[in-house]
Amino acid sequence: MTKIAKCYRQDFPPCIFAGRLCPEGVTPPAFWGEWFENGLFEPLEQLLTPEFGEAYPDTDAYVGLICLKDGKSEYRIGMFLPENAAVPEGYEAFPLPHRKAGVCWVQGTEDAVYGQEEACRNALAESGMKLRTEPDGALWYFERYGCPRFTTPDQNGEVILDIGFFVE
Repeated sequence: MTKIAKCYRQDFPPCIFAGRLCPEGVTPPAFWGEWFENGLFEPLEQLLTPEFGEAYPDTDAYVGLICLKDGKSEYRIGMFLPENAAVPEGYEAFPLPHRKAGVCWVQGTEDAVYGQEEACRNALAESGMKLRTEPDGALWYFERYGCPRFTTPDQNGEVILDIGFFVE
């Protein structure tokens, strides 16, 4: 059982998303495992700055960035970083032209918080937020694994996964 514990609009400072595309034939959970096994977040974490942390309170969160377009889905893993970060070789960098996201905190057991995008879309619409679709028809959203919301279960064994859509 899950619930949306919080629904809000978040302003992003100018930033980039730096990460890697999940290879075809690899599941997102397996890709996450590769990231942790190979220390792939460490080079990105070194690019965070105190100034960026002041402007973006979820600086230390790991991110799954998803693009839906033409019935296909692309899944990337990485982090949001300062706009001028020198992204290491082997990582893609996407400047974020968007500055606002509608974010839902999905609360439940870890296995239950995934796949709640439709519930989040509905909650954001009920809150008066309109999802932003790119001119090419792409819809971008993210899973944000914040500390300690996601990493430390509460007394009921529940965690919070942030699901955010870029909004107008």
